[in-house]
Amino acid sequence: MPDAAYIARWGAGPHEAADALIVREPGWVLLIRRRADGLWAMPGGFLNPGETALDAARREALEETSIDLTGIEPTRILRADSPDRDPRAHICTTVHLFVLPRTWWGVAVAGDDAAEVRWVKPATLVHPPYEGRVWADHARLIAELTETET
Repeated sequence: MPDAAYIARWGAGPHEAADALIVREPGWVLLIRRRADGLWAMPGGFLNPGETALDAARREALEETSIDLTGIEPTRILRADSPDRDPRAHICTTVHLFVLPRTWWGVAVAGDDAAEVRWVKPATLVHPPYEGRVWADHARLIAELTETET
């Protein structure tokens, strides 16, 4: 059921968002814990006017994790636009899978809307402590995108 307060403020949509699924070898993905509700999610957010989904995914990753994805091309892209995929309203997202190079030795640091960042194995998202604590359809999207990457 859509969130009436969200719809009253922002409208029923559809709204455009982008997410960055960041993979570190071998088979770890970076999640953020959302400051607003404590749920785990891919870094991401809404597109700014004039911004592409790819640019938004890179911007959100930098803002929420401090990881600069400039120059790293996504290896896979997944569009999720089901009207009921997000509990707030009809929010469409384009998920970009970025595989960090083996030479990457950076540190992810939570920022902006992220209270925490954590590297996790995708298979653990359906077990405690993550089971039921992952935002909307992110566990399914991560599983779909990483089935050949992990």
